[in-house]
Amino acid sequence: MKLIRLLIVLLLLPVLSWAQGEQKQVFGNTEVHYMMLNSKDLNADVAGAYGIQRSGKLGFIMVSVLEHSSESQMMRPVPAIIEARVINLIGQVSDIELEEIREQGGLYYVGTFKFYNEDIYRFEIDVKTQADQKDAFSVKHRQRMYFE
Repeated sequence: MKLIRLLIVLLLLPVLSWAQGEQKQVFGNTEVHYMMLNSKDLNADVAGAYGIQRSGKLGFIMVSVLEHSSESQMMRPVPAIIEARVINLIGQVSDIELEEIREQGGLYYVGTFKFYNEDIYRFEIDVKTQADQKDAFSVKHRQRMYFE
């Protein structure tokens, strides 16, 4: 049942990504995909299944790391050590605790953060893959968040 709920969320991701533009950064053979949105936009059943609180004043972040498979041209999810933080306009930093979700064929890191309506936030995501523990990929993204 959890797999079905996660698949529903994943099916909606292209729609959400289209609305906000594709959000990924490429580092050689590795792609870091990410999205931030109001947690109220999540399906209630999916959020409940994973213990994600839905609130109009609570943001949601999802990060996934994909690498090109050596056997084919397909991308495959890979485990990673991910640290994420959100920074407001006056420089206040809040770490975002991410939870790993493993489903058949998928690996996602999700978390929530508080925000104020119509403020612009800077997100910093540091990613270390198991294959490359020495060097972290650093993703920086700015986004305005809205209450629901």
